[in-house]
Amino acid sequence: MLTLLLAQNGDTALMLACANKQEAAAGELMEATKRAGALDLQGGFYKRSALHWASAKGLAGTVAQLLALGADATLTDKEGKTAVEHAGNDKVKAAFVEHAEHSDITDDNKDALLLLCARLGLASRVRAVLQAGANAAHINQRGKTSLTVAMEHKHDAAAELLVQPTIDAGMDIDAQDSTGKTVLMRACADGLTNTAAKLVSLGANPELKDTVEA
Repeated sequence: MLTLLLAQNGDTALMLACANKQEAAAGELMEATKRAGALDLQGGFYKRSALHWASAKGLAGTVAQLLALGADATLTDKEGKTAVEHAGNDKVKAAFVEHAEHSDITDDNKDALLLLCARLGLASRVRAVLQAGANAAHINQRGKTSLTVAMEHKHDAAAELLVQPTIDAGMDIDAQDSTGKTVLMRACADGLTNTAAKLVSLGANPELKDTVEA
């Protein structure tokens, strides 16, 4: 069966087709790979999925097809990167945006879709997905919420929208990380003025200090 894992490195035939820019072969393999429950498997040294490889190789059409079949765009590889980070050209990036903006919001995809919209900075879509009941506390493979993802990529409008829902979901607004930094400190350091203002309005303590020595 073409979708069986390869013994040596764990790649599927679909991963190899995408990695080698064989779009026609990838198209033939997708449905069978999904039926086998292997669409989101991650293999090889870099632990990349078929979507990672299609994105990195600039295969916009293949990326769109994989997303339409339900491939998880929030998966991270060994380097901690999602398929979006690997986008090989503007057409690939546009395929992710198209999917994030226009795919149906369902109970099965809304939490992952929220993470993707936060990564892309699609504020209006973030609002829509939240209104559909997405869980703002849902985390990706690296333990990051949509708020954290939006802030890391300096998407101020999207991050601002995520502050209240993330607090409502249980976030301690003044929690400090291993270096003593709070969400407010990071928002200020990254120039996320709207997010910082929102945090302060909701009670974030601006007087806390981190533990990094000057």
